[in-house]
Formats: sequence, structure tokens, C-alpha cells
Amino acid sequence: MSDQNPDALKLVRHFRQILLWPLQLQPIRSGAQIQEPWDILKRASADNPWSESRDEFSCDPAQFQERHYSEFVTFLPYVRSFLYGEGKAGSAMAAIESPIRVFRRTDVAKVRMTFPGAASDTITFDVAHADLCLFYDIDVAILIVEICGRDLSLARVQETMYRFGRAYPTYWREDNFGGHCLARAEWLARDGSVLAVSDYEQRERFLSFVGQHRAPYFASHWQFLLKPLVPDHGSEKGLIRYRQIEYSRMPLLAYLAMDNVRALSRADFVRLGSLHRNTFINSPAVLLPSLQVIGRKRLLLAGQLVGVEGYVESAATGLLAGLNAERLLHGVPPLSPPRTTALGSLLAYITQRGKKGFQPMNANYGLLPPLARPLRGRDKRLALAERALADLARWQASVQITGGEPARSQTVA
Repeated sequence: MSDQNPDALKLVRHFRQILLWPLQLQPIRSGAQIQEPWDILKRASADNPWSESRDEFSCDPAQFQERHYSEFVTFLPYVRSFLYGEGKAGSAMAAIESPIRVFRRTDVAKVRMTFPGAASDTITFDVAHADLCLFYDIDVAILIVEICGRDLSLARVQETMYRFGRAYPTYWREDNFGGHCLARAEWLARDGSVLAVSDYEQRERFLSFVGQHRAPYFASHWQFLLKPLVPDHGSEKGLIRYRQIEYSRMPLLAYLAMDNVRALSRADFVRLGSLHRNTFINSPAVLLPSLQVIGRKRLLLAGQLVGVEGYVESAATGLLAGLNAERLLHGVPPLSPPRTTALGSLLAYITQRGKKGFQPMNANYGLLPPLARPLRGRDKRLALAERALADLARWQASVQITGGEPARSQTVA
């Protein structure tokens, strides 16, 4: 085993990825509480590839399979009722159907992915299924796409998980590829013919659409997959119109089967667990706790760019950077909150000089300095919070954060 190539040990024998793209549906009939878009999808037509998919309970009860039984009994009763509905419970009661309507299209058999880079290699995955879930009394649809492949390198699997579920680029690279996206994605029919192709590289198309509609343009191959549903922002006609709920990246689930899981490094596990690559600076080398750039102290940075994770953390650093920018304009020294507070400890982490292998971090109890006396569990967390609030109050009083224009002091270079 030790004589084998380490990369060969990281071969994914079986890979499955499931994308779940939630979309907001716009009202079809004004004033109606229940819109029933599934009635439109039930109508057979040349431009409607969807057909309703019945659940396992639609079969003869004598033909009910054990694998379906095992799935059913795994869920709690209220979850079973939501997923499957309920059978007739008495002579006066009718069966209750599930509030979910599932539609499936079977014309898309494969997806061919071309990855960016000098090699520009191409991999073709099977499309296990493409489903569209609609919900009674909730104007939401979820597109579910499951792909699968065999005998793939772990690196290529990670790239697939990272790049496949992108509704649109967030920027364009110098080689004109859409940022974080595949170089090319193609839906293929069973005979191998191309049904639709991505257009991530059409930079002007995305820019002009946002400029006109103040809404993102969805890549053409995703629009194709959802037809006859059409984007609400746009001129294309269609009864069922949708808007974005999530951001550019679609939520996903993944399954990987490998011969030797011990061949995975810690970095492999971390990347499989997070699979997002924020662009961030090496803050310990270039940033002060006040969020000023070392050597250029009138430049302040904040948010994910400095290596903090989370909306609250990003907003907090932005607030501090804005506050310090104002103070610098008035010739007042910048601020940095106490090390014992959530923000202060996070800033201490991202600006710890000499730190090797710096990676982004959320605010957490582990970053706070230890207490003077050892405590456990809830008592420890409560003591850390009380200490932080007390130190924060003293700090606020000492720096006179009371609102209004700060007192003028010596200019900071």
C-alpha cells in the first residue's frame, strides 16, 4: 500500500451530487390564495417536458417494497404526513394527500462538464434524475438535479461539487471564464445530442441584464432545464415565473465512495466539508486589529475579505471599519474592541502576527481568553459573556463612543 501513488489512493469509486435550487414562484392568478402551478405542468405539450411523478404509495399495496418501508418508518409522524400524506383513518374521513407535487423530466440523460484551466479536460456524468417539487399553499419550487459518475479523481470530484451548481458567475477571469463556474456545461440527450449549453462566458449578456432589470441573469442551461418556467425578470412569456431565493451557488448534497478513506488528508476533509473558497487576504501579515492595512493605515478592510466567516461577523467588521474611517478623517486614533469580546477575539485571531496556514474563522468561544477560574458548560459560557459585557462597557466609556462627531486629536498617519 505504501508503494502506491498517493493520488491513486484518492480515487472516488462512486460519486453522486444532488443540487437543490429553491425558487420563488410569482402569482399566476391575482387574489387567489392557492395558485396551483402544478395544473399547468400537467398539461401535455411540445414545450413541456415535465410529467408528474407518483410516489411509492401509488402502487398495489401488495407490491410495496421493503426499501420504501424502511425509508417511511425512519421519519417522525409529522414528517411522514408532509412527505407522503395520510391514509383514510375512519369511515367519515378521506385520505389526506401530501402537499408536495413532484414532476420529472427524462429527456436529459447526461451532463458534460468542461473545467477551466490549461488542460480544459471534460467529464460526462449521468443525470440520475431531474425533478421539480411544488408545494400546496407555498409559492416555492425546488429544482432537484442528481448526477453520478464512477472512478474519478478526488480533485475532479471536488471541482465538480464546487463549480457545477452555479446559477451565474460572480465575476469573470482574465481568460473570460465565469468566476467559480465551469468553463462549459452541456445537457445531453440519450442519443448524445446537445440539448443546451451554458453561457457563463457571455459577460456582456450578464452585465446588461442586471443593468436593465436589477436582477441576475441565470445561465442559459439552467433556464433550459426549468422550462416552461421562465425568469420573472425578463421579456420571455410564460405562465409560471420564478425569482431567485438563494445566491449564485445552489445548495448541494454529495455521496463519495472510496477504497481507502484513510488516504484523505485533513485538508481533503475540510474542503469536502466546506467546499467554498472565499477570496481573503493573509490578514496576520498585513492587517492591524483596527482593520488598517500595515504600511497604509488610511486603507481599511472588512468582511470576508479579511478572513471572517458569517454575516454577523462580516457586518461587525464593516461597522468597525466604518467607525475607524470616520475617526481617521477627524484625526482621532482608530479603535479595536477588547480581546475578551466576540469581535475583539476574532480580530485578534485574524491579525495574530506570524500565524502560519491562516484560514477564515467564525466568532466562537474558543477564541476568547481563558477565565481566571475554571468553569464548565453553561456556567463557563455565562461567565465569558458577563466578562465581555463588563469589559465592553468600560471600553465604550474610555473611548467615549456616544454618537456624534468624535473629539479631535492627533492625526494618525
